[in-house]
Amino acid sequence: MRAPAHSGLLELARGAARRMSWKVLMSTVAIAAVLYAWMITESGLVTLTEVEAPLLVSRAILNLLVAFCTVLATLVADAAVDRG
Repeated sequence: MRAPAHSGLLELARGAARRMSWKVLMSTVAIAAVLYAWMITESGLVTLTEVEAPLLVSRAILNLLVAFCTVLATLVADAAVDRG
């Protein structure tokens, strides 16, 4: 009987977390900043009003979360490839 496919997922996530360094974290923040700048350019939000401020903050947080999820998924996939 084979082990479930998700049994090694926790180990892969731990391996990915061990690969997190300041360089990876700063690269992720840079990716989020680029996504944020792209969002502002695409939406045409150049001026900041009181109504748009919370929207921009929430979009910045979402961009940061998307960037971290993408980097974490990449690190987990890399760990899975290393594992074989």
